[in-house]
Amino acid sequence: MSWSKLIWLFISFTIPAFIAGQNVTYKFIPPQYELEHLKLNNTEDPGRLYDITEDRQGFIWLTSNKGLQAFDGNHTISYRNDSKLYKLTSDSSVHSLYAFTKLPDGSLWIQEENSRMLHFDPVKRKLTESFTGDAINNELIYHIAGSNDGGLFVFTVNRAKRTIAIWKKSPTNKLLPVYQGYMNPNNYYTYRIAGDYHWIIEERGITQISLDGKEKKQYNIPTSPNYNIDSDDQGRFYFAGADQETIYTWNEEFKNMVVFLKIPAYLKGKGFDFLIKGNKIFFGGNLSLFIINREDKTIQDLSQQFIELAKKEAPNSLGVLFMNFFLRPDSSLLVCTQTDIYRLKKKTPLAAQYLQSVSPVKNITSILSFRALAEDGRKNIYASFYTGIAKQNKGESAFLPMDVEKYISGEYISTYSLSYWKGHLIWNNVSIDLSSGDHTFITGDKFAGHCTQWLQHDTLWLYQWNSSELNCYDLLRKKLVVYPIDRRISANNNSIGEMNDMIVDGSGQNLWISSSDNGMALISKKGKLIRQYSAGETGITENTVTDLELNQNLLWFGCRNGLGCLDIGTGKTIIYKDPYSINNSVLHDRTVFSILPDTTGNYYLGSSYGLLWFNVASKQFYHLPDNHPLAHVEFNRGAAFKSSDNRYYFGSTDGLYSFTSPELGFAVTSNPIKPVKLISISIFDNKVGAYQYLSDELDGLNNLMLEFYNNSLELSFSVPEFYKKVYYSYRVKGLSESWTEYKPENKISLYGLQPGRYQLEVKASTGLNDVNASYFSLPIVMKQVWYKRPWVILLFTSMAIVLMITYLRYRFNQKIKRQKKLADLRTKISSDLHDDVGSILSGLAMQSQMLAYTAKEDQKKSLLEISNMSRDAMEHMRDTVWAIDSRKDKYENLVDRMRDYAEKNLALRNIKHEFTITDVDTKKFIDPEKRQTIYLIFKEAITNIVKHSNCDDVIIEFADKKNCIQLLIRDNGIQKEIRNSDGLGMSNMKMRATKIGGFLTTKYENGFIVELTI
Repeated sequence: MSWSKLIWLFISFTIPAFIAGQNVTYKFIPPQYELEHLKLNNTEDPGRLYDITEDRQGFIWLTSNKGLQAFDGNHTISYRNDSKLYKLTSDSSVHSLYAFTKLPDGSLWIQEENSRMLHFDPVKRKLTESFTGDAINNELIYHIAGSNDGGLFVFTVNRAKRTIAIWKKSPTNKLLPVYQGYMNPNNYYTYRIAGDYHWIIEERGITQISLDGKEKKQYNIPTSPNYNIDSDDQGRFYFAGADQETIYTWNEEFKNMVVFLKIPAYLKGKGFDFLIKGNKIFFGGNLSLFIINREDKTIQDLSQQFIELAKKEAPNSLGVLFMNFFLRPDSSLLVCTQTDIYRLKKKTPLAAQYLQSVSPVKNITSILSFRALAEDGRKNIYASFYTGIAKQNKGESAFLPMDVEKYISGEYISTYSLSYWKGHLIWNNVSIDLSSGDHTFITGDKFAGHCTQWLQHDTLWLYQWNSSELNCYDLLRKKLVVYPIDRRISANNNSIGEMNDMIVDGSGQNLWISSSDNGMALISKKGKLIRQYSAGETGITENTVTDLELNQNLLWFGCRNGLGCLDIGTGKTIIYKDPYSINNSVLHDRTVFSILPDTTGNYYLGSSYGLLWFNVASKQFYHLPDNHPLAHVEFNRGAAFKSSDNRYYFGSTDGLYSFTSPELGFAVTSNPIKPVKLISISIFDNKVGAYQYLSDELDGLNNLMLEFYNNSLELSFSVPEFYKKVYYSYRVKGLSESWTEYKPENKISLYGLQPGRYQLEVKASTGLNDVNASYFSLPIVMKQVWYKRPWVILLFTSMAIVLMITYLRYRFNQKIKRQKKLADLRTKISSDLHDDVGSILSGLAMQSQMLAYTAKEDQKKSLLEISNMSRDAMEHMRDTVWAIDSRKDKYENLVDRMRDYAEKNLALRNIKHEFTITDVDTKKFIDPEKRQTIYLIFKEAITNIVKHSNCDDVIIEFADKKNCIQLLIRDNGIQKEIRNSDGLGMSNMKMRATKIGGFLTTKYENGFIVELTI
């Protein structure tokens, strides 16, 4: 060994002992930090907390004797064995969970009592595997630890065999022995992995074992440990002695323990756990909390604050054991007890740092409301209040009241306007000479109360509230000119009530004014209205406009809805809202009462709910921390002023505040937020009247398929955010295109969904607006009831069609059969009639005629009549036979019959005729009844021509026109009157046509026309 190492080894052993014996003096300083109680907001009792860790998504996980707790900064849910919604294991009972081990892949191993290990995936929210002591001969699981390469190691104790052991979990879930050693039954053991070694710490000894268990070294330590061990990201570990006098760390180079910190004597016995962060040691116990700085030898005692905060926000927790410190990845430090979590943060300044001291005023209304401010040539500051003026001399801190009683006449209470001009303070309508105290009333001869002023060089423009006049006062010449205010501004009323502000426009020739009832307007310096902007035009809910600030062509204004910006060139207005929430339910818009530019061209805003800062370029609001004394103050109209030394003053309803820019730490209203995570779905099953629960592997859920009887569900979401409250908004596309208002409620309930496709969209924000919002989308498909589903409807429709076709086919076949039988019968009847009855009638006619030739003269006539009647009957019978004969059911048969009849009868009168057939498919079937009716109508028409017409030419047209059958019979006779023949006249023809669904018309047009349309 080299001399240098020997010397260093000597020093490392002697110096710590020397230091340990010295009493290094530490001084107490006022705490620079404070505690904030993080409310778990859990719906179930989490029980006693034992360990804490944070996953890769930013959620904090806590073990307890009642399960596994997941905390997102705003809500806590409990994974338990007996939980229906957030079930941890299949067991029905609840077991205590103790230590975490976080592996490099982000998964967690959790020690369940001393008998089982659970492997939990915090992203999937699912237990993936487990093992018990059965795999290692029922050894008692004592500690667990993970190595940097992802290995899991288990430290066990077997008191019966008096052995200790280290086991490594294999990829096949087997526990393989790494190390086994002798156990002193009188000692307590603790185990850690730090660097590339296992460390077993016991009474006055440390055993260092390589990760594979092949190398082992033992070292003595100067004191017994108290078994609370801290380690850093460089593989160093620290522990405090049981006497709580010293914190030691391991020196790897020289293989020995060295003193890291000699705990100040005052702190001895007051700490149970510690955490090392650079040169700062956070040291705490059940009722104590200290921050020790090794570098500047200071101590901050937060114990009393710790106790008071616990009393206030976590009652009945003072007797609860301290758990540990936890350093989050973002470097924030959590102080954890077995029931509560506190965050350590930089101390918020006190209100006294900003609240100006104002001495009380005798015989004047109490100082509550501060308004206008001014600065004189000597850099003294003046502030007006109800009813008076306070003055702060340069270099002094307090504001002292001025004697203003001599300026006031009557019982006016006023505080509104204040200006400085050449040694004079102008308060409402009073000009006060600061050197002599003399005063002059600018308008009238007495105090006017509330007035609005605008000072331009040596001219003061002044409006007295509830008047109808604009006053122009020359301060040098003390000359007043009064102009009437255009009545159109106040809707033809006589006066404007509260004129909140008055400023000159960009040209310097006109004035912008704002009021509480009439919006804002541009007027000439003689009171004439140039342009007015009402609530409807500007997009604000009320006609109240407070403060005005002109920046080139943009007019910024305060209103009930927030901060407005009017583009003077285009006339377009944008309203920037910055809502806040009270009682976790209703959103309220902040009213901007005063606007004050800072040195960067951005704006400080005095609002109804705190001091804000607005970035003009990004159009974003910035807030102070929630517990800052200026975060919730109600400020006043026009109560903002920047002094010549860049100090800002804002008047409120209860005091005057001032600050410089570096003194305030504004943060953007809405910071970038982490992704929205769906953590549970509860689906109500109407069939069984019970809920179905889903809570694992929801990150991979691409869509939610629901049966028709699952039309009610509740979805819970979570976003890890520990510094601001998270607000949620949602919409269900398919039901509504509108988003709900932002609320802190992270549960969405959907009831009575109808079958169909929906898109659930959720957004989360820390600023009650969409800036930096995080979005989540989930398609939801509500299935139709089975008998209403498209494929079922299609199937049933197809089946119905098939059945109908089958039925119709059957009916058709039956009809064909009946028609065939009927046709056969018709053929038989027609044949029988033709053969039998026809023969008889023919024979009767012939015999009658023959008998007539030989009969007596008185009998001859009768016999001839019988013969003619027989022939007529035979003719009618032929028509009937033709009508009945099924072999004649084609158009060609009808046409042939009509041709024969026309030729036979028209020839008797030497009447020529022309028979034309157009587009008629003569081979086509024709209904027998329709065939007979057409023929009879045709026959009657021809008969009428033969009997009654004096024509010599007939045109017959038989056509198929647009699926209509048309029969046209036209002669060239001149006789117009047609008389019925044989009782079958026009009325019978029309009746027949109607019977077969046709229409018959008759007319005379250069001849008689009969037209049948079917």
